Amino acid sequence: MPDTSTLPTLRDALALGLTAAEYELVCEKQDGAPNQVELAMYSLLWSEHCAYKHSKKLLRTLPTEGEHVVMGPGENAGAVVQTVAFMLLVSLLALSAIAYMTARLGFYYRARTHRRAARATLDEFFATRQPALTALVPSYQEDQRVIRMTLLSAALQEYPNLRIVLLIDDPPNPRYSAQHRLLEDARSLPDEIEMLLAAPSSRFTIATQRFIASRQWATTSTPPRPRSRPPSRASTPPR
Repeated sequence: MPDTSTLPTLRDALALGLTAAEYELVCEKQDGAPNQVELAMYSLLWSEHCAYKHSKKLLRTLPTEGEHVVMGPGENAGAVVQTVAFMLLVSLLALSAIAYMTARLGFYYRARTHRRAARATLDEFFATRQPALTALVPSYQEDQRVIRMTLLSAALQEYPNLRIVLLIDDPPNPRYSAQHRLLEDARSLPDEIEMLLAAPSSRFTIATQRFIASRQWATTSTPPRPRSRPPSRASTPPR
């Protein structure tokens, strides 16, 4: 028989989270007061975490069956929630991949039906009108090599009236040295590109001006006419 002097009292049960009614129910079911281990087990099993003794009344108002109920009352509800969340995440990733592949498929369809315009058609168009075109190159903490290749690719496009604008979205006051270096590199690239293309641009400009001047001289000057020779007298053969 356990020593009743060492058994926990109602105060111990209240300290463990049990109510007075619950402690009396335990004593009634066991035909006596529980010991320390039994009282601790009752307090855990009848806690809100395990038994939902306070929220059970509210949970009973929720539907347990129906079209929108994934799983009714029972075990492994957490595993079901994790499975549903995993399947939802995988489905979203699969849909994004399908959307990307669909967009690429549309590009292949357009590339298959695209026909490049003839050079004569482009020259005829640019000879009569040259609309201005501005190419925007956005940059956010990009590597200097990537920005340089993008600017050169845009600058070397064969278009007569083209402007290129570099949009630097980096923080104006970077907090770290790496961010500060990327910002300074991006700011120095436009001047670097202009210096790189200045010499070939000057040569091409001079060559173009000489070509235009030669064409104008060829169309305005008239070649000298050949001198007219007097008609020759036919010799009379001797009789």
